[in-house]
Amino acid sequence: TLLNELFGCSFETSKRYKPRPQTCRRIQASIPSSEILATTKRVIVALDFPGLDGRVESEWILSKRAATFAVGFSDIVIVNLWCADIGRQDASGLNVLPSLFYESTKIFTPEDIRKTLLLFVIRDHDDASPIDTLRNVIESDVENLW
Repeated sequence: TLLNELFGCSFETSKRYKPRPQTCRRIQASIPSSEILATTKRVIVALDFPGLDGRVESEWILSKRAATFAVGFSDIVIVNLWCADIGRQDASGLNVLPSLFYESTKIFTPEDIRKTLLLFVIRDHDDASPIDTLRNVIESDVENLW
Protein backbone atom coordinates (compact mmCIF):
# COMPACT_ATOMS: atom_id res chain seq x y z
CA THR A 1 0.00 0.00 0.00
CA LEU A 2 2.82 2.42 0.87
CA LEU A 3 4.58 2.13 -2.50
CA ASN A 4 1.24 2.35 -4.29
CA GLU A 5 0.41 5.60 -2.49
CA LEU A 6 3.87 7.16 -2.77
CA PHE A 7 4.66 6.25 -6.36
CA GLY A 8 1.34 5.45 -8.00
CA CYS A 9 2.25 1.78 -8.40
CA SER A 10 -0.17 -1.12 -8.43
CA PHE A 11 1.39 -3.73 -6.17
CA GLU A 12 -0.92 -6.34 -4.67
CA THR A 13 -1.94 -5.56 -1.10
CA SER A 14 -3.42 -7.66 1.68
CA LYS A 15 -7.05 -7.20 2.57
CA ARG A 16 -8.08 -5.89 5.97
CA TYR A 17 -10.09 -8.08 8.34
CA LYS A 18 -9.17 -11.29 6.54
CA PRO A 19 -6.36 -13.75 7.15
CA ARG A 20 -3.27 -11.95 5.94
CA PRO A 21 -0.98 -14.22 4.00
CA GLN A 22 2.21 -12.65 2.82
CA THR A 23 1.22 -10.79 -0.36
CA CYS A 24 4.72 -10.50 -1.77
CA ARG A 25 6.51 -13.83 -2.20
CA ARG A 26 8.97 -12.58 -4.80
CA ILE A 27 10.63 -9.34 -5.81
CA GLN A 28 8.19 -7.28 -7.86
CA ALA A 29 9.05 -4.19 -9.90
CA SER A 30 6.88 -1.31 -11.03
CA ILE A 31 7.47 1.92 -12.86
CA PRO A 32 5.86 4.79 -10.95
CA SER A 33 2.93 6.66 -12.46
CA SER A 34 3.62 9.23 -15.18
CA GLU A 35 2.71 12.03 -12.74
CA ILE A 36 5.48 10.91 -10.38
CA LEU A 37 8.01 10.45 -13.19
CA ALA A 38 7.27 13.94 -14.51
CA THR A 39 8.55 15.43 -11.24
CA THR A 40 12.10 14.09 -11.56
CA LYS A 41 14.86 13.60 -14.10
CA ARG A 42 16.06 10.47 -12.33
CA VAL A 43 15.14 6.94 -13.25
CA ILE A 44 12.81 5.47 -10.65
CA VAL A 45 11.93 1.83 -10.31
CA ALA A 46 9.92 0.82 -7.25
CA LEU A 47 10.67 -2.67 -5.98
CA ASP A 48 8.50 -4.57 -3.54
CA PHE A 49 10.34 -7.22 -1.58
CA PRO A 50 9.01 -10.07 0.54
CA GLY A 51 8.44 -8.99 4.12
CA LEU A 52 10.74 -9.99 6.90
CA ASP A 53 7.93 -11.69 8.74
CA GLY A 54 8.03 -15.02 6.96
CA ARG A 55 6.92 -18.01 8.96
CA VAL A 56 9.38 -20.53 7.57
CA GLU A 57 13.15 -20.36 7.26
CA SER A 58 13.14 -20.39 3.45
CA GLU A 59 11.06 -17.17 3.43
CA TRP A 60 13.43 -15.61 5.97
CA ILE A 61 16.50 -16.51 3.88
CA LEU A 62 14.86 -15.04 0.77
CA SER A 63 14.08 -11.86 2.69
CA LYS A 64 17.70 -11.46 3.82
CA ARG A 65 18.97 -11.98 0.28
CA ALA A 66 16.41 -9.57 -1.13
CA ALA A 67 17.38 -6.90 1.42
CA THR A 68 21.06 -7.28 0.53
CA PHE A 69 20.18 -7.06 -3.16
CA ALA A 70 18.22 -3.86 -2.52
CA VAL A 71 21.06 -2.16 -0.67
CA GLY A 72 23.46 -3.16 -3.44
CA PHE A 73 21.99 -0.75 -5.96
CA SER A 74 19.33 1.39 -4.30
CA ASP A 75 19.63 5.01 -3.29
CA ILE A 76 16.82 4.59 -0.76
CA VAL A 77 15.51 1.52 1.04
CA ILE A 78 12.19 2.02 2.81
CA VAL A 79 11.80 -0.12 5.92
CA ASN A 80 8.07 -0.30 6.62
CA LEU A 81 7.55 -0.99 10.34
CA TRP A 82 4.31 -1.75 12.11
CA CYS A 83 4.13 0.57 15.13
CA ALA A 84 3.20 -2.24 17.53
CA ASP A 85 6.37 -4.14 16.57
CA ILE A 86 8.83 -1.34 17.32
CA GLY A 87 11.09 -2.45 20.15
CA ARG A 88 10.37 -6.14 19.55
CA GLN A 89 13.56 -7.32 17.87
CA ASP A 90 12.29 -10.33 15.93
CA ALA A 91 8.89 -8.91 15.09
CA SER A 92 10.12 -5.56 13.82
CA GLY A 93 12.13 -6.87 10.90
CA LEU A 94 15.23 -5.05 12.10
CA ASN A 95 17.01 -8.34 12.72
CA VAL A 96 17.90 -8.50 9.02
CA LEU A 97 20.04 -5.36 9.31
CA PRO A 98 23.22 -7.01 10.71
CA SER A 99 23.47 -9.38 7.74
CA LEU A 100 22.59 -6.52 5.42
CA PHE A 101 25.39 -4.36 6.87
CA TYR A 102 27.83 -7.28 6.75
CA GLU A 103 27.01 -8.22 3.16
CA SER A 104 27.34 -4.59 2.08
CA THR A 105 30.89 -4.47 3.43
CA LYS A 106 31.69 -7.60 1.40
CA ILE A 107 30.14 -6.23 -1.80
CA PHE A 108 31.72 -2.77 -1.74
CA THR A 109 35.33 -1.78 -1.25
CA PRO A 110 36.05 1.46 0.63
CA GLU A 111 36.80 3.15 -2.71
CA ASP A 112 33.46 2.38 -4.31
CA ILE A 113 31.28 2.43 -1.23
CA ARG A 114 28.11 4.38 -1.69
CA LYS A 115 25.57 5.31 0.85
CA THR A 116 22.05 3.98 0.82
CA LEU A 117 19.48 5.87 2.83
CA LEU A 118 17.46 3.66 5.15
CA LEU A 119 14.10 5.36 5.54
CA PHE A 120 12.01 3.95 8.37
CA VAL A 121 8.26 4.39 7.92
CA ILE A 122 5.96 3.69 10.86
CA ARG A 123 2.56 2.38 9.85
CA ASP A 124 -0.59 2.13 11.97
CA HIS A 125 0.72 4.68 14.45
CA ASP A 126 -1.60 5.30 17.35
CA ASP A 127 -1.45 8.81 18.71
CA ALA A 128 -0.69 7.47 22.19
CA SER A 129 2.89 6.55 21.21
CA PRO A 130 5.09 9.66 21.01
CA ILE A 131 6.97 9.84 17.70
CA ASP A 132 10.17 10.96 19.47
CA THR A 133 10.08 7.84 21.65
CA LEU A 134 9.57 5.59 18.62
CA ARG A 135 12.39 7.36 16.77
CA ASN A 136 14.74 6.89 19.74
CA VAL A 137 13.90 3.18 19.98
CA ILE A 138 14.52 2.65 16.25
CA GLU A 139 17.78 4.63 16.31
CA SER A 140 18.99 2.73 19.38
CA ASP A 141 18.07 -0.65 17.87
CA VAL A 142 19.83 0.14 14.58
CA GLU A 143 22.92 1.46 16.38
CA ASN A 144 23.08 -1.67 18.56
CA LEU A 145 22.74 -3.88 15.48
CA TRP A 146 25.55 -2.08 13.68
